[in-house]
Amino acid sequence: MTSTTIHIAAEHGPVLTGRRAGAEIARAASERARDGTVVLDFTDVETVAPSIADELFGKLRTGIDDDHLRFTNLSPHLRDVAQMAERRRAAHAPAILAKLHRR
Repeated sequence: MTSTTIHIAAEHGPVLTGRRAGAEIARAASERARDGTVVLDFTDVETVAPSIADELFGKLRTGIDDDHLRFTNLSPHLRDVAQMAERRRAAHAPAILAKLHRR
C-alpha cells in the first residue's frame, strides 16, 4: 500500500478559509486514498475556518476509514477544532440519516 502526503500549508497557505478550499482538499485526499494511505500534514497551518474543519474533520473523516487517512502535525488549537467538527458531525448524523430515509 502506498502513502501520499498532502502538505496543506504549502498548497493552500497557513490560514484555511472557505468550504470550496476544504472540499478541494477533501476531494484530493479521497482520490489518493483509493490507492493507499493519504496523510494530511498540517505543518505551518495556523487556523482553519469552521467550514473547512467540517469538510476535513467531519465529512472526509466519515468517508474514509482510519487505515487510509491520517492527520499529522496538528497544533493543540487545530486538534481542538478537529474534535469540535467531529462532535458536531456526529451530533447531526441522526438528522442527516432521517432525511435520507424520507427520500
